[in-house]
Amino acid sequence: MDAHVGVKELDLQYMKGEQPHCGFPEKNFLMNVEKLARKGYRVLVVEQTETPEQMEISWKVKGSKQKVVRREICAVVTKGTLTDGELLSANPEAPFLMALTECYKDHPNTNSKRIYGVCVVDFWTEWMISEISFL
Repeated sequence: MDAHVGVKELDLQYMKGEQPHCGFPEKNFLMNVEKLARKGYRVLVVEQTETPEQMEISWKVKGSKQKVVRREICAVVTKGTLTDGELLSANPEAPFLMALTECYKDHPNTNSKRIYGVCVVDFWTEWMISEISFL
């Protein structure tokens, strides 16, 4: 179903064949990953992890009859993980990551004081904006 997403969200064209498929040049990779992530899609980046020669050795040594080289997920990109400067080149608004924590001075079931911690990080400028702890 990924081909349908590519056609709908990235304005790609279907390629000929029995199964729906589409593609784009590698130079458009970062731009398209960013577009999909900003639209709420989780993008899995898959890369080839063996050469055709290694696949042939695998055939001989392990008796494997794979017809394609092995590929593995090497990255997951979402709207919340757009932190790479290259991925942010098309739309350089600063992405923030915020972490919240809560803990109790005593046992949580009693009327103990709660302690909250907040940390906000600006990934665009690569420095911490603030870290605040309060009661």
